[in-house]
Parts: sequence; C-alpha cells; structure tokens
Amino acid sequence: MEMTNEEICRNFQQAKNKAGQIKILAQLNLCRTDEIISILQEGGIQVGSRTKGALLQKEMLDRVEEQPSETIPEAVPADWKSSLKVLTERITELKQIRDNAEKELSEIYKAVGSLCGKE
Repeated sequence: MEMTNEEICRNFQQAKNKAGQIKILAQLNLCRTDEIISILQEGGIQVGSRTKGALLQKEMLDRVEEQPSETIPEAVPADWKSSLKVLTERITELKQIRDNAEKELSEIYKAVGSLCGKE
C-alpha cells in the first residue's frame, strides 16, 4: 500500500464520486478494489450497496474497454484528472508537513544552541 488506512478513509470521505474514488484509491495503492472496501469497512465507513453496484458496473465497462484493439490507440484513462487532483492534494499536504517539520527543527536547533551557549 502506498497510503495508510487513515489516508484512504479520509480521501474516500472527501470524494464526491465514492464509487469512482474506490477505483482511484485501488490504482494509487496498486491493489484490488475489494481491498480498499475492506480497509474502509475496517475504518468504520459503510460502503453502501449503491456504491458497490456502481463500482461493479464501472469495472465491467472498464474490462470491455480494456480489450485490445488495433485501430484505437491507447488513451489516457477518463479518471486521470481525479487521480491527478488526489496526487496534487497529497503533495500539498506533504509539503506542509515538511515545512512544519523544518520550522520545528529550526526552533529546536536555536534552543539547543542557546542551551550550549549558557554552559
């Protein structure tokens, strides 16, 4: 898994298209959709039958579309914008965590420096 269970649950809860988000999370974490559903359920999130039904329908359509064709070039997945948005949001979160950590480290270095200077 690329994401923690908590990140998966939070990401799913923030999504507008729940069924689509399960598939995106599975793609991002290199796992099956049923694993994502299990993680969500373990996290106390009810995945409704409508969401599961929509997901199954989408997976069936994707399987039909995945069949190779010599005349149709390989296309970018329809949900690439959603995937890009999720990744961009995660990058922003990680940058904020990094900035906060750097600020805290700087304060610690200053405190250690002032302690060492007083001895």
